[in-house]
Amino acid sequence: NILKVANFLTRQIDIVIIRQIAHEIRRRFKGKQVDKILTIEASGIAMATMLGDMYDVPVVFAKKGETANSTDDKYVSHAYS
Repeated sequence: NILKVANFLTRQIDIVIIRQIAHEIRRRFKGKQVDKILTIEASGIAMATMLGDMYDVPVVFAKKGETANSTDDKYVSHAYS
């Protein structure tokens, strides 16, 4: 039997750091109306979730590609990286 530790040792989210960054982002947008938090599908979800909770607004994430359950009701844009 092999215990795979990668999922809980190397792929962790440091909540304390994420919270501190979220507070700084909120400070920088002080006085601005925030209705939604938009982020990319992978890397931004943790931060966006923390900000969404702080602002009490929905979090929306953009997907890189179409999935099997995609509908026609979506926004599409070309992005280069």
